[in-house]
Amino acid sequence: MLLDFNEKNFIASFFNNAGYVLNFSDSTFDTFTLDSVGIPIQSKYRLSKGKSLNEFIKNETDDKILKLANDLVNYIEFGNASLPEGKENLYPKLLQLLSQHTEAVTFSTKLASEVKDRFDDQFIEQQMELMLSLLEISPTDVVGKAKELLESCFKHILDESGESYSQGTPISNLRKQVFSILNLDVKTNVSAKNNDDVKKILSSFNSIVDGLSSLRNDKGDGHGKGKNFKELPKRYAQLAMNASLTVVHFTWDTFRDKQKKPN
Repeated sequence: MLLDFNEKNFIASFFNNAGYVLNFSDSTFDTFTLDSVGIPIQSKYRLSKGKSLNEFIKNETDDKILKLANDLVNYIEFGNASLPEGKENLYPKLLQLLSQHTEAVTFSTKLASEVKDRFDDQFIEQQMELMLSLLEISPTDVVGKAKELLESCFKHILDESGESYSQGTPISNLRKQVFSILNLDVKTNVSAKNNDDVKKILSSFNSIVDGLSSLRNDKGDGHGKGKNFKELPKRYAQLAMNASLTVVHFTWDTFRDKQKKPN
């Protein structure tokens, strides 16, 4: 957990000024929080702005609390509102707290950023951004996007390598083609032959690709769902996203490294 009880209370008390939050009206506060964290906070909790913010901080995840707090600070920094009266001396402490925790970014956000820097394909970038934005509100869609990201990565590499494939080629076959080009097949990879641990890791990539494909059909957005369909908990969607990003990260780095080497 990033934020402890005292830190959450400090953030809530800093922005809650006798039921008000900065200079927001009821409607503009809902508009702001909807844009920031995807939730119209006052409409959701049906309390004053300050008390609704308290409930949000009490009930929501740390990453959402930090996102909203940082956005409120930016709102102040851009000159849209003054600091809450009587709390000017606490502002440096708030900035330090947010800076400290914002540096401790989640694994998935950091990894997504690193992968994004290695792709120049706009579609793949959009998929990563969508996964991060949908994680809290639609785990089902995240599972589908995780599989699509892998598929896009494989097709991207095959396109740049001049290799052919059909649009209906299963992702397992795309993976085999790419891993063959990049010498990542456990049967032929030199490192895997000489190191059982490397072999285990590369073999797990095969399982991840196959697992994500099946998971997308069963628990993702791959097919229509019946009335008894139950959405996966967020943690499984996050697992799917992280697994997809890990395979993409390693596969793309291997491809780029291969491009740098003389034939």
